[in-house]
Amino acid sequence: MEPTAVLRIAVMHRQELLAAGLAAIFVRQPGIDVVEAAGAVDVLLADLDTALRLLAGAPGRTLPRIVVVAQQATQAELRGALRQGAIGYLLADRPAAEIVDAVHKARRGQRHLSEPLTQLLLEDMLGERLTPREGDVLRLAAAGLANKVIASRLEIELGTVKCHMRSILDKLDADNRTEAVLIAGRRGLLSGAAQPLSALPRMLPSGPPQSGLLRASRRTSQRSAAM
Repeated sequence: MEPTAVLRIAVMHRQELLAAGLAAIFVRQPGIDVVEAAGAVDVLLADLDTALRLLAGAPGRTLPRIVVVAQQATQAELRGALRQGAIGYLLADRPAAEIVDAVHKARRGQRHLSEPLTQLLLEDMLGERLTPREGDVLRLAAAGLANKVIASRLEIELGTVKCHMRSILDKLDADNRTEAVLIAGRRGLLSGAAQPLSALPRMLPSGPPQSGLLRASRRTSQRSAAM
């Protein structure tokens, strides 16, 4: 059951068109007031940078519950916002009904993530971490360098690079280098070159469904070829 008091929200977003669109959604909602100042509101909708800035300065101050609204997100951005104290994270292309529901949940102290971001967070939680050296190898592979060049750049043996690459494919559950780079970009693992979730193509299987054993056999053979 929703609280009977009027829900006061504010929008602080650097993208003016998006901010106007969010405000327009809530102006039409009964029991919700959209106010200019963020000081005396229940829920604040903000872009990621604004949210992190406000949350970083929060000790000793009372803040409204903050929901991040963004066009895109990486695992690192999502993880950072939630750790700092954001109660929700929405992709801007979600239906208005979901955005309204997320604000009501925020008022009650309940988290809400857009469904693609829930999947992204689960991947982050369940995935194995790359070692620093594996990260180095993957970043150089993402730049298009061959294994021999990577070995030279990092001053390690070619066989060591191949071992790191096999480990990377296993940890990211990828079939080949290209897919590993795509997954790493989506998860925000490529420092300085992280690609947003919405900018990456989905790796969809082709052909008829295969048994788990056949898929595993095919993946092993593809990984060997990727070396």
